[in-house]
Amino acid sequence: MSEIHFQHVTKIFGRKVEAVKDLSFIIEDGEYISLIGPSGCGKTTTLRLLAGTIMPTKGRIFFDNTSMENVSIQDRNIGFVFQHFAIFPHMNIWENVAYGPSVRGKSKKDIENLVEKALKSL
Repeated sequence: MSEIHFQHVTKIFGRKVEAVKDLSFIIEDGEYISLIGPSGCGKTTTLRLLAGTIMPTKGRIFFDNTSMENVSIQDRNIGFVFQHFAIFPHMNIWENVAYGPSVRGKSKKDIENLVEKALKSL
C-alpha cells in the first residue's frame, strides 16, 4: 500500500457547487480508514478524486510522494465502496468488506484482521 496525501484539494462542479473544499490529510501506509458523514458532505467525491475518476479543481493528490495528476485510473490500484452499504446485495456486510482484500490475494488471516478492524471503526 502507499501513503496517500491530499494537499489542499478542492473540487468544484460547474461554476458554483463546491463538493470538496480545501481538503488536506495524510493516510499512512497500511492505515485503514472510513469516510463517514451526512449526505452531500463530499465523501463520494473524495473517493472519486482518490480513484482518479475525476480530477481536482485545485490542489494535488500524492501516493508515496508521487503526484497522481497524470496517472490513469487503472494504474492507481485503488478500489472503493459506494454509498450503498453493500456492493453485492447477495452478500452480508462482512463478505462485502472482505471482498476487496480477497480479490487482491490477501491471506485469510489478513482478511479477517482487516475486516474486523474496519467493522469495529463503524
